[in-house]
Amino acid sequence: MLASLGCRVTVVGDGQAAVQAALGADFDLILMDCHMPGLDGFGATASLREAEAGGPRRVIIAQTAMAMQGDREQCLAAGMDDYITKPFSRADLHALLTRWGSAAAAARESAPAAPVTATPDCAASAPTCACASACADRAELTRGR
Repeated sequence: MLASLGCRVTVVGDGQAAVQAALGADFDLILMDCHMPGLDGFGATASLREAEAGGPRRVIIAQTAMAMQGDREQCLAAGMDDYITKPFSRADLHALLTRWGSAAAAARESAPAAPVTATPDCAASAPTCACASACADRAELTRGR
């Protein structure tokens, strides 16, 4: 689904690998599964937030099947920036990328300059259409460059 929206995706096998991948590359947006094997999405997010201390903030979106009252708040309290529940549609994912694309662009502007290219299916407010995703038992990190 991410590829159909013009995103390039990097897939990792668990939460610890997601942290290592995110720290080793310039991802624009991370869709973080809350329930991955080993280190879960909450722990992975905490590790990334700790590593950011004073630096640019990564956009991390919770991806989860949890849809009970309070689940969204739990994700936000854990340091995630937004929340999307599974199953979701391509339109839901596109709206999420559009909503957070400008935040990713602003974070890039505060960081050292790097070349950015737009992808054809992304909304104007999401010039790099960068994202990251996790599903069932694996995390996918999407790279927009």
